[in-house]
Amino acid sequence: MIDLEHLKRLVGNDETVIAKLLAHLRTELPRLMHELEIQLDAGAFQAANITAHTLKTQLSYIGATDAAHWAAQLERETEENKVAEFSLMQLKAFVGQVEI
Repeated sequence: MIDLEHLKRLVGNDETVIAKLLAHLRTELPRLMHELEIQLDAGAFQAANITAHTLKTQLSYIGATDAAHWAAQLERETEENKVAEFSLMQLKAFVGQVEI
């Protein structure tokens, strides 16, 4: 799920930076997921597009390629003012079970 080796390479194996980033993501990923669901429920596709992009980027940082794929899928879908429940379900499942 999370590729810590990828993250270490990204930040030059700086343990302090890694710890700060992971601490930030522990709260940020669930918050962003909640925000995305609210935006989608409200039909706020432009806002949801930005949130999906942010999720995609943050998930890529930690090497969570499958989850980043689902966030990218949602990003594309919201550009067309739609969302596939499967994409949302997959992303939500990952964020709900991620242990950082």
